[in-house]
Amino acid sequence: MNTTHAQAILKRQHRLLHLTTIGMEPTQAVEKISEEYKCSKRTIWQDWKTRDQWMPLLLKVHPEQKDRVVWDALASLSEAKQEAYNTYLAVEGMARVAAVRVYLDAVKAEVEMRQSLGLLPTEPLKIQHRIVMLQGRFVEIGPDGKPVTSGPAKVPALPSAPEAASIS
Repeated sequence: MNTTHAQAILKRQHRLLHLTTIGMEPTQAVEKISEEYKCSKRTIWQDWKTRDQWMPLLLKVHPEQKDRVVWDALASLSEAKQEAYNTYLAVEGMARVAAVRVYLDAVKAEVEMRQSLGLLPTEPLKIQHRIVMLQGRFVEIGPDGKPVTSGPAKVPALPSAPEAASIS
């Protein structure tokens, strides 16, 4: 199988995953993808039946995890995050706040699910230093509670939305 053909199959499988995770019934998704990619419904159904083999590659799930329900749930969360981000970009005001809330809820659920699968650590992170505002400037505080630096603390930059969206 050449690279172009393998990429086409991967795109088709990604489309199948996308359509089913946004709520389309598999029967409808098979029909739509069969038309879009000009291949038989039987081929798409075969993709659906073998999703436990290709879904981990698309979702970056550990290969030993064989539970399709978990993969489907992770895919749904991934799609929910993407839809919330797209909504955030398209709306203003309170709708934007609601989109952020949906995004954060999806991130939290995904982290919890990955922790329960052993894909992420469950122990709390140990914060070595923290940054606080003292007398109108940021100051870095060490684990002993005392300022670490005499000058202004380096405030870490927040990740951009696409970086924040990818939890691996």
